[in-house]
Amino acid sequence: MKEVKNRTIIAHGHIFKNAGTTFDWSLRRNFGQAFIDHTDSQDMKEGGPDYLSKFIDDSPQLKAFASHHLYWCMPFPKPPSLKIIPCYLLRHPIERVRSVYTFERRQKADTPGAVHAKKMNFRDYVEWRMEHKGGGVIMNYQLKYCSGRKGLEVSDDLVRETGENISSVALAGIVDRYDESMVFFEERLRCDFPHIDLSYIRQNASKKRLFARRAPVTREESVQAVLSELGSVAVTLQENNRADLALYEFVNRALDVHINKIDQFGEKLQDFKQRCSKLNGK
Repeated sequence: MKEVKNRTIIAHGHIFKNAGTTFDWSLRRNFGQAFIDHTDSQDMKEGGPDYLSKFIDDSPQLKAFASHHLYWCMPFPKPPSLKIIPCYLLRHPIERVRSVYTFERRQKADTPGAVHAKKMNFRDYVEWRMEHKGGGVIMNYQLKYCSGRKGLEVSDDLVRETGENISSVALAGIVDRYDESMVFFEERLRCDFPHIDLSYIRQNASKKRLFARRAPVTREESVQAVLSELGSVAVTLQENNRADLALYEFVNRALDVHINKIDQFGEKLQDFKQRCSKLNGK
């Protein structure tokens, strides 16, 4: 990698169906052409860390990028002149499965997932996903993504190691605590980007449930609704997402710790919500 003085780059690990499109919208709003949406690039998946190094070298204006395949680039380049700040958003794994199915049902694509979602009900789709090669996307997927440890069996140690890493070295937020997460992200990122503003306009109508639920539906009620719909398949789905749920809970607790360290967090959260309202014309 070329030596370039004092570069800081935000790397959004865009996890499928985790509100990443809205976060990318905010990054583009802040950085314009210095943000690159690299979400569908097979080059990054195939090239790994070497490709990422070349990509950064060839993009001197780059300040932020997003990729569905960021986990293929671990470990990230670490030259003295470069600081990469990975950012992740995690979601309750059971809620996320429902969102994956809904998205693939309406997706105009001929991928196996999209094809099966259109011809199967939710229960049959989940069962198919877990029994076939495509099951990885709904089975401890977030842990595998954030750890970058492809092919390894999940374990309590891997959950703890990954949680500690993405809660300290990286920035990790929670989808159903999106506004709080963005205030935390702003607080950390302003050391390198003093004017960053992560207020947003939702970029996918289906994500309304992620940001503002209609009372009295809680996250727990939403999860139970999914499990009830799945019937006997729910047990297998829960077993195949125990590590993801543990990571989700770890990051939730870590977010609480980070928030408690932010001076006047309540006022900053209110200001953030006002900025979002202004953007949305409210």
